[in-house]
Amino acid sequence: MELESVILGLEPLTEFADGEQLSSAEAFIVAARGLARTIDAYGLSVTPESRLSLAEHDEHDDSSGTSWLLASEIASKLNIYDRWVYRAVKEFSIETEVRYSPVVGYELPSYPPTTLPILKAELDWQRAYRDLDKLLIKSQIVELVGRSYGWTAIILDSLGVKPDRIDVYENKEHHYYHKRVIKNIRRINMTFPFDDGWFNLGQLSELGYDREWAEKRLLEAGLQPKIRRSALTGKLLWYYDPVSPNVLEAAVKNRPPAAGDWLTAEAITDYVGRNFKWVKLRLKQYEDTNGERQDDNAVPRMHYPFHVAAALKVEAETIAAYETQGDLLTFSDLRRITGKSGLWLKNRLPLTNIEPIQRQDGKQRLRPMYPSDVLRALSELPADFRTSSRS
Repeated sequence: MELESVILGLEPLTEFADGEQLSSAEAFIVAARGLARTIDAYGLSVTPESRLSLAEHDEHDDSSGTSWLLASEIASKLNIYDRWVYRAVKEFSIETEVRYSPVVGYELPSYPPTTLPILKAELDWQRAYRDLDKLLIKSQIVELVGRSYGWTAIILDSLGVKPDRIDVYENKEHHYYHKRVIKNIRRINMTFPFDDGWFNLGQLSELGYDREWAEKRLLEAGLQPKIRRSALTGKLLWYYDPVSPNVLEAAVKNRPPAAGDWLTAEAITDYVGRNFKWVKLRLKQYEDTNGERQDDNAVPRMHYPFHVAAALKVEAETIAAYETQGDLLTFSDLRRITGKSGLWLKNRLPLTNIEPIQRQDGKQRLRPMYPSDVLRALSELPADFRTSSRS
């Protein structure tokens, strides 16, 4: 017998305590959230690996076992059949313990008292489900399951669900699905554990942490997010371990100081007015002065004290005061043209009596350079200039 047919005699949940009437869809949403909140309190889900004994979570437990209930007692209190109780406790992975029952005078498999509110919430859900329209369009399903339109569409497709009816009006197709898809999607939602003290990025941001910063710090700490179900809305979200706030609090305490007048390599590049490669090459000599500071986005980055930027700016301005290379020859040019070694040139250039001139090379560096006349002067030196200089 279908579960919904078992409960046909129960009154539907269609109003609040103050008498305000609810639509069938509103009543369903209220019941769904009530069920989620109820079973979340006991850490249940329908996955076999998450089964647990509610004895660990029941504050009313006592050694005599009088607070524990037989399936028949639960059925009587809920005005429902025993077999429905057996099916429901199996669905929620509620385990029994053999205990003495004062009702029959001997030991029988019994259920913890927390089973009763859980199954009551389940009945409310079933009653609300019963009163839904038989056929629903996709937007109604989206609202009822508490997921996005895209997510719902993907799940319907993965389940192979086809519309039971297609109506066309105003030149647009409207697909109607049997409400049973709600049960299928509900089970998918419930295969994930409840948030149960875990935190999503939205909740962490409410604690004052920047989302992007928090996500990065948690990953650095080895805390990978996991999909869990919100007990409040039933939605599936990425959640982080309950220790996440402690990890972030420690990360805040270990944050580097604010940058102040310290600058990153990129900022120094803008300040100096040279290209990044030019600046990066010169920053190597200042590596013992740099340190980690927070940039304007509170992200830790390597910074340099302002005096480094000031020194590079002076160097850049000094170089800019010199003319560019033009037709002059660098030491490297002379090696390439003469085909001689660096030592050969170092020994002979002073004998030419031609003084080098400071100029900018192609990389905006100051280099000693020579006029082309130096080539003729080098060629006129004797082969063994040392013997010639002694004579």
